[in-house]
Amino acid sequence: MPHHMNSRTFVLPAQLHQEHLRASWNRYSQTRRDDKKPLRVFQANVGKIPPAHDCALALAGSERYDIVLLQESWTAHTDTRSMTKTYPAYDTFTPVETWDSNDTRPRVMTYVRRDLKLLADQFRPFQTRDIL
Repeated sequence: MPHHMNSRTFVLPAQLHQEHLRASWNRYSQTRRDDKKPLRVFQANVGKIPPAHDCALALAGSERYDIVLLQESWTAHTDTRSMTKTYPAYDTFTPVETWDSNDTRPRVMTYVRRDLKLLADQFRPFQTRDIL
């Protein structure tokens, strides 16, 4: 799958994972074994403020949320790197692979808990910085 396409993030129960992988590009994968446990989702608008972004990830991590959805996420860039906040307990998903200005940066981020009970695949079928 080309790097320039945007993405959707899917979290699936493990039994759907086997069929889904046959037909998809698997960039990130983890397996959810206890599909009866509901997913816990944390959502916040962090206003592009680095401490607010850090705080949201720390709070979500300490409360063991499965999925974190952040609007107006903090991003930065250099000549060679595109950067955002990360957290050890989560894999980071962005709707664009790279960015080099405020006009190309992602406006949302999704974080999925690193857990053997979760599966997350990323696809970028549309060009948008706002949907993940």
